Amino acid sequence: MTYSSHTRSAQEFPAPREDPLIYPGSRPESSYVLADGIVWPITKCSTGNIQGSILNAKVQRFNDTDSQSINDLLQTKSAAPLEERFPVLGYGSNPVPGQIISKFGQKAVVPVAYGSLPKADVVYNLISNKGYAFAEILFDDENTEIRIAVSFLDEKQLKIMIDTEQNYHLSFSPVSVTLELGDVIPGGLNGLCYIFAGFRKIWVPKTYIGPVPIAELPSKGRTRPPLTQEQILNLVVKEFGLNTRGIKTARDLSDQLREEETFEEKPGKLKYELQQAVENDPRSLPPAAGSVILVPHARLPEKTFTGSLA
Repeated sequence: MTYSSHTRSAQEFPAPREDPLIYPGSRPESSYVLADGIVWPITKCSTGNIQGSILNAKVQRFNDTDSQSINDLLQTKSAAPLEERFPVLGYGSNPVPGQIISKFGQKAVVPVAYGSLPKADVVYNLISNKGYAFAEILFDDENTEIRIAVSFLDEKQLKIMIDTEQNYHLSFSPVSVTLELGDVIPGGLNGLCYIFAGFRKIWVPKTYIGPVPIAELPSKGRTRPPLTQEQILNLVVKEFGLNTRGIKTARDLSDQLREEETFEEKPGKLKYELQQAVENDPRSLPPAAGSVILVPHARLPEKTFTGSLA
């Protein structure tokens, strides 16, 4: 898909929460700021002795000559500047404008910058009551590198994210991320880079030698064949024998999971059965959260973004 260099509506990037089979969802090709339902492309700006950085990048507005700094745009929206925000790596649907709005509201203001994360890949795990197999990150994969999004969240947004990411723990990224805009955001306990790491065991299908990579999120050096969301849900139907319950297709499974979310007496029954089956399967891999340092539960990190201007 070819993207314009100018502003676009967030409606062009719908939330997978609304249509699970599109998970992880379409997202803008280049870094952007979401503000009041509009996607504002970010353009790299590096002149003289100033190193490339998101802090001196520009937001492209309605034409090629109409631009302003990201912090200037944030100020006009009465939103927190970059230096008061937390850089949180997003590897599933969180970088999708529609998904951001579904979590933070129509007036959400969030800068999102793309970068590279070495020694990592993105795979499927089971399963969300929203009707899709959700993304999980694999660290310590020496041969892969993923393109990842960094969402710069203010304090209120990060609190909402902590409350809504039911399958993940907020953690310190063990690996530094290099933004395409120039910044290197350090990982590790003393770094500034955060990530939501899953606390559930990672599913390995019987027909695979490892977890299944997400086709819509390609990575460099990947060797295992990836699947789309529809393909992975069809595989779940087959491997768990769900056709005996009248579930024959990916759409059937997705609809059943979403319907069970409304059951007050038995919330997410099938979801819990599948999660328990993965937990008891000796082929399953340890949770991603077991290989990272967790941010103390229910607390916000102490460090926000500092940038790399010289």
